[in-house]
Amino acid sequence: MSFNFPAEIVKILHISIILYMTLGWISHNTFILYSIIFMAPLFHIHWKTNNGKCILTNIEKKLRNNEKKEGTFIGGLSSRYFKIELSDSTVSILAYTIMYTSAAISLLKIVMQIK
Repeated sequence: MSFNFPAEIVKILHISIILYMTLGWISHNTFILYSIIFMAPLFHIHWKTNNGKCILTNIEKKLRNNEKKEGTFIGGLSSRYFKIELSDSTVSILAYTIMYTSAAISLLKIVMQIK
């Protein structure tokens, strides 16, 4: 397997966004908290309007010339690093739960700061 620099950049960006949305609520930075609250429904809409896939997944697959390969980015990570095969529906439930939990915690932190 050859190194594909553009695809690796997209992969790193994708992982960074996942980590930001998953762990950003830990921050005390108000901008980060608001951005998580704002981005969660935008990502939801994006996935729903893109056949349940992230555009970054589509771009990375295109760059790696494996567009026909099914599965999600998160499902691929869980399979590769944790040796756990997750169905697309399980990945979807997991992603929405984590994303909206992070947004809810962010909102709670903002409300608590105001008081």
